[in-house]
Amino acid sequence: MNSEPSIVCIDHAALSDLMFWEQVSRAMHQAGVLRPAPIMLLGSGEEAEAATGGMLSSQERRMGELPVPVDATAAFERVTREQNKAAVFRLTDASVSTVGLIGADRGLLSMENGNLVAGAFEPVESLAVSGVVCVVSCVAAGHGWTDVHPVRVAAAIRKTMGWESPYTVMSQRITSSFPESGMTLSRRGLVELAAEGGLPEEVACLVDEPVFVEHASRWKPARKS
Repeated sequence: MNSEPSIVCIDHAALSDLMFWEQVSRAMHQAGVLRPAPIMLLGSGEEAEAATGGMLSSQERRMGELPVPVDATAAFERVTREQNKAAVFRLTDASVSTVGLIGADRGLLSMENGNLVAGAFEPVESLAVSGVVCVVSCVAAGHGWTDVHPVRVAAAIRKTMGWESPYTVMSQRITSSFPESGMTLSRRGLVELAAEGGLPEEVACLVDEPVFVEHASRWKPARKS
């Protein structure tokens, strides 16, 4: 459905990459106002790893998600908000109309009996339809804050909103042999790409539906009619 906002997943590897954000900001600026504008889902970055006592290593993560100790909740919340503000600043500095949202706020994302639930995303959809890029940090409310992988959030949003279009996963590991325009892959294709080192393994494990995969340095926002 062309009226659906596109969902773009940005994992922890890209979040702290300044060159990545320069490319994204440039691409968004060149695209002009998009209606609907994309919804960009942010994973937790290196700063969040440090805040939760990690050693800045992906080995500290579980399926790409950070375990957040109770005594690190306040620090994790602070860093998450700072990273969201930084992403919003980079886009607004490129004259892109942007709003930052925290998944744990306003009932957007919550954990219920161990399951991720996407709540009131209609206001987010309205913002996107009006041409505002929504940058959502993927943390869910519950007993404290839970770090959630962007692809899990994308799937939950699509389920809640009844959207059908595949969401986009950006990867910085894709080799030059991968199509420059990106491509839609089934879970089998994702597993094969991960085995080649072109995609984080957790993405292939967490996804059970076709997704559009694109190299982070080549991403351009889709203009929908």
